Amino acid sequence: MTVLQKWLEAIPLRMQSTLVLSLRGPDTHRCPEIKKVQRWMRGLVFVPGNPDNVNEFMAPLSEVPALVEKGPLARELEFTTQHFYSHLMHGLEVITYKHPDADTAVKASELCWGMCDLLHLQMETPEGMQERLGTRTDWKDGRQPKSFEDVEDPVTVAEPHVCDGCPKALDDCFPETMGTFCSIKAGVLERERNR
Repeated sequence: MTVLQKWLEAIPLRMQSTLVLSLRGPDTHRCPEIKKVQRWMRGLVFVPGNPDNVNEFMAPLSEVPALVEKGPLARELEFTTQHFYSHLMHGLEVITYKHPDADTAVKASELCWGMCDLLHLQMETPEGMQERLGTRTDWKDGRQPKSFEDVEDPVTVAEPHVCDGCPKALDDCFPETMGTFCSIKAGVLERERNR
C-alpha cells in the first residue's frame, strides 16, 4: 500500500515529487484561501490515512476559491515567498496536464494560468513540462535508483573558480561537464550558503 493515489503511478517520479512538494503550506503567515487550494490538491494526491482529520486535511472542488486579480486568494499569494509560489504553481501544472479527470484538470489549469498571469508569465506547455520533469535516462548504469543509497558516486559540485576579470560569457564559465563557476556565480552561491 502507498499513500499516493493510483493515477500518480503513471507519471514520472520528478512530476510526482513536484506535486508532493507543492502540498505544504507557506511557513511565513496564515493563508486560509491558499490552504483551501492545497487541501483540494491533497485530496487528489493522497489516499486518506486518518479518519479523524480527513475534512481538515482534504477538501472537495467546491471549496476551492477562484483566483481573481486583487481577490482574497491573489492577495495571499502576493505575500508568499517566490519559492513557495513556484512549488504551488508547478504542482497545479502537473495536475493540469496529468490528472485523468477533465474537470479536475480544468480547475487546476485555471489556478495555474491565474498564478502565471499574476506574475505576467506564460504557462509552460505540456511538452516543456515533460522535457523538464520527464523520466531521466542518464543515470549511471542506465537504471533508476530506488534510494539515495543506491546512487553510485552522486554528482558533487566542484569548488568555484575565479575567472580573470570575469566579463566572460556565462556559457564559457558554466561548462556542465566540469561543474565550475565564474566568480559572479561563486559570490551568489556564497551568499546562499550564509543565509
